[in-house]
Amino acid sequence: MRFRHLASFRRTEPRDVVRQAGGLWFVDVLEHIDERLRGAAPNVRATFAVWCAEQALTVSCEALPEVHAAREYWRSALAQVWDALQSTRDHPIGDLAAAVDRVNQGGSGPEWDALDEDGVAACIYAVRSFLSSDPTAPRWAAQRAVDAAFTVDVQSRHFGDLAEEALRPPVQQLLRAMDGTLDLLVATGAPPDVVSQLRGSR
Repeated sequence: MRFRHLASFRRTEPRDVVRQAGGLWFVDVLEHIDERLRGAAPNVRATFAVWCAEQALTVSCEALPEVHAAREYWRSALAQVWDALQSTRDHPIGDLAAAVDRVNQGGSGPEWDALDEDGVAACIYAVRSFLSSDPTAPRWAAQRAVDAAFTVDVQSRHFGDLAEEALRPPVQQLLRAMDGTLDLLVATGAPPDVVSQLRGSR
């Protein structure tokens, strides 16, 4: 999709600039996702959250060793949730509940700071969605995936205005993929074959 040049818009709010340029405004998308997820089945919410977490992990930037270690741990946890969602029977999920409980207790230091990295945080929200059916957790997983998309190539450029950042391909592609993925999950009810399809396409 071609976007109109941003210079053609003057004295306009970022949301309007993005819309007039043919893009999706990330706040609109996240609010719509939140509304749709609140009425969705728990497995639909959990599958969407896990998919969002995978997107966040895919685009996350290079990180400090403690962040890398946290990613690897929660990536493994995410794989357990994928396995459980794909299974037609009860599936063991290891010590995921205990891991989430430890996060909920809080802490300090580099290891705890690493849990706030976008990819790691999205994984935690996804696991929490699966374990608790928390209707807000998938929305936060989606938010962290969007945050991660905004940081793609951030070290090689300076941030411009918000509209320009929101129209960048990594952000727009993710927003459209989110809409399409949620459409698929709501329409099908997230059966194991659809979960497998999404897992294989990440």
